[in-house]
Amino acid sequence: YLSWVLFGRAASVLVTFFVSINSHTITANQHILTESLFTFLLSVLFLFIFLWYRYPNILRILVCGICLGAIALVKPSAQYFVVVFLIFLALTSHRLNLKMAAGLLLGFVLVVSPWMVRNMQVTGHMADSQVMVNSIVHGSYIDLMYRDDPKTFGYPYKHDPDSDKKIQSVYSALSAIADQFLSAPAATLKWYLVDKAKVMWSWGFIQGGTSTDIMNSTISPYKTNKIFIAADEIARKSYPFLLFGGGLLCIIIWTPNGFFGFSRRALIFARVISLFVLYITAITVLVAPFPRYTMPVRPILFILSMIFWVSLVSKLRQTSRKRALQD
Repeated sequence: YLSWVLFGRAASVLVTFFVSINSHTITANQHILTESLFTFLLSVLFLFIFLWYRYPNILRILVCGICLGAIALVKPSAQYFVVVFLIFLALTSHRLNLKMAAGLLLGFVLVVSPWMVRNMQVTGHMADSQVMVNSIVHGSYIDLMYRDDPKTFGYPYKHDPDSDKKIQSVYSALSAIADQFLSAPAATLKWYLVDKAKVMWSWGFIQGGTSTDIMNSTISPYKTNKIFIAADEIARKSYPFLLFGGGLLCIIIWTPNGFFGFSRRALIFARVISLFVLYITAITVLVAPFPRYTMPVRPILFILSMIFWVSLVSKLRQTSRKRALQD
């Protein structure tokens, strides 16, 4: 719907097609973890962001804040996006005033504060930093292996005798990364600046299995039904092109008029999507880069990708027509 309203029928049909055949958005392949709820809340969030831009009022921005709060509870790594989004709105939208900003923050606080109060009463802390520390350490092993041993892939910390020492605190985790950098600076930089992003946006699962299963299933339409098998093959082979198009637009959308000359409304909305994709990428690069963390973001990345490819084809056609007229 959002693709159709903002960028036309071609982009919306293609987005719907690629999301509908993507096995990661069809099957409960992660044992129904938080990714399914994250995907739903993200869809609601972007719908109400669009509605607020189109018809700004305090209720819609309040719902945006509520969605951001719910997303922060589901995925704590997303809790700081409310600040990033508020700064973005302050810099780009004339619709944002003190009342609207207060509505956004109020919605966020209404959802998050009861959980923080509960944590203070039970643990004495607003949040459990141990989860973050564990994730930082788990993501520090280059290529997700302990000493380049393929047998440890995915779970290197289980084979590291010093793992318990590293996860004692944020300081111990960062100290371990610093020691690793001093012993192998080039490999560590490459891991954090290049390879982690490649791992987190890869097609398959770190946990093993196929594109549709973590554990080997005995009965599945993806093994017996020709339509499902063909759809999965199309989804797998098209994914690099979707990733390339979406990733490239994430960058060039910040140029004047988004490079392709979008309308102001379409440009701002595409930049909001880009902002969230870049935020999640940056946060996940700091911790364990498991591909399942990006599963909920892929449908909105597909929106950016289809905008890129459809706009590119349209621009090439216009250029070709101009040349034909000149000749």
